[in-house]
Amino acid sequence: GSIVTQKKPAAANLSSISPQNSLLPTAPSQTSPAIIEMERRFPGGSAQIMAVFSPLKQLEVSRDLERAFFGKAPTAGMLRVAYGVNTAEAWLEVQLNNLSEFAGCKEKLDEPKRLELAAMILESYPHYKLTEFMIFFLRFKRGEYGKFYGAVDPMVILQALDAFDTDRTRKLEERRQAIEKARREESFRERDRLERRYMARVPGAFTGEAAINFMQYRLMGYDEMDDTALAAEIKAISAGTKTIPADIRQILETIQSSFDIDNGNK
Repeated sequence: GSIVTQKKPAAANLSSISPQNSLLPTAPSQTSPAIIEMERRFPGGSAQIMAVFSPLKQLEVSRDLERAFFGKAPTAGMLRVAYGVNTAEAWLEVQLNNLSEFAGCKEKLDEPKRLELAAMILESYPHYKLTEFMIFFLRFKRGEYGKFYGAVDPMVILQALDAFDTDRTRKLEERRQAIEKARREESFRERDRLERRYMARVPGAFTGEAAINFMQYRLMGYDEMDDTALAAEIKAISAGTKTIPADIRQILETIQSSFDIDNGNK
């Protein structure tokens, strides 16, 4: 009579699921860009995804952690949206059953517990890629997040997943910081390149004698001009026959003041 045991006809016999004889729906129900891309990559639908991200592939997935955490594997939430909640929970149940059997405990996770645990995990971690879950289950098998004592305990699994989530969050933050650092370094290199070109091409660069200051050179397309066209512009501005409109000049000065991207004396 439990709700849990009555709501999953699609996962009633997981051991019989195969790409040729799947009880799971295979046609995506949504057309978001992410779902469309998932359908393109996995034309065999949910059955193909179950096979590609099988527990037997955990070790293989672990050999490329960068891809596992930051690659294009579908998330559990994408499975739920595209193929229904039964499919997403069924995939997790397969992983849980594999862990239960691997543990060697006398008391395994029975189907009602697997179903309930899968539903709880999906509710809390729909943003996880399937490959991230696979890394978690493999690490749990290795004893990195605790162990069972006599019985496969769902609470131990949930506590371990919480610890893994902390590690995952730290890894994502480290990557964000690395990307930001690389972006800043590239920005500095680009600015240095522009400054060198500005100094080589504009007489009186970085002094009050320059017809074009660095901000103007940087943002008004002067760097893209060839030397002849730039020289003509500088000559015209110096002679007063051509001026930069006051509103444009004001905008550039505001940018310079707000973001401090100039050296201050132009």
